[in-house]
Amino acid sequence: MLTEPNNPETPKFTLEIVGLVIAFLSLVAAIIVIPEIRCYFELDKTCPQKCSLKGYTQGIKASNYLRGYKVKKNCNKVWHFLQESINYNNPIGFYNLAFMKEYGACTERDLLEAERYYAKAIPCLKKLSKKGNIHAKVYLSAIYRTHLISIMLKF
Repeated sequence: MLTEPNNPETPKFTLEIVGLVIAFLSLVAAIIVIPEIRCYFELDKTCPQKCSLKGYTQGIKASNYLRGYKVKKNCNKVWHFLQESINYNNPIGFYNLAFMKEYGACTERDLLEAERYYAKAIPCLKKLSKKGNIHAKVYLSAIYRTHLISIMLKF
């Protein structure tokens, strides 16, 4: 039997509890329905992303050429090393590609593609970070620092 909100017998937190239950069920429904969210939270073992340390050096080289760190900036070399890194499913390659797409560095700016590549990089960066990989920790913290609001708004 439902009770009226103004009825003194109704618990004060009934409406808040109902609201929290609805929000929770909405989140669960989104996780079940949207495969990218399942992959992001590492709930789906069928996600195509497999972490690889192969292509690690190429990802770092692409990053150096992109930012001009100890080398002259060179978009051709960025794309060369980036392609090698991504062919191995290396998360640093995906991070660099997302960064390039987000800021329009050496490519056309595309925020939707950038978000997609960040989402591909995050699960593996988490795994590598837990294993003590310093580069993974740096890249993961950069994603969280600059994209925390957009990540939280999505979920």
